[in-house]
Amino acid sequence: MATVEAYLYSNCTSCKKAEALLKEAGVEAAKRDLFKERLSASEIREMLSRANLSLEDVLSTRSRPFGDLKLADQRPSNEELIDLMAEYPALLKRPIVIKDGNAVVGFKRDAILQLVAK
Repeated sequence: MATVEAYLYSNCTSCKKAEALLKEAGVEAAKRDLFKERLSASEIREMLSRANLSLEDVLSTRSRPFGDLKLADQRPSNEELIDLMAEYPALLKRPIVIKDGNAVVGFKRDAILQLVAK
C-alpha cells in the first residue's frame, strides 16, 4: 500500500478534521506538523514536485504573514516564495495530504477520502 503523507498544524481545525478523517478511514499517514518540524526550502520544492503541486496551489494568501509581508504588492519570485514558506510556515495552506503523486490541499472531506481510497 502506498504511503499517505499529511502536512498539518496541530492547532488548525481543518488539520484536526483531516487527521480524524484519515484515522476514521483506517489510513496510517506519515504526519508532519509544519510548525513543529518546519520544512526547509529544498523539502518544500521536493514536496511540490512529488505531489504535482504548484506554488499557487499551496500559497495561503489569507495568512497573516502574506499580509504582513505585503506579498501581494511585492510579487516575489518562486524561489523567494519558497524561502519565505520555509521561514513562515503559515504561508502554506493546510492540511496537505499526498498519495501516489496526487494531493489534496485544504480540508475537502470527499476529495481526501477519494485520494486515500485509490
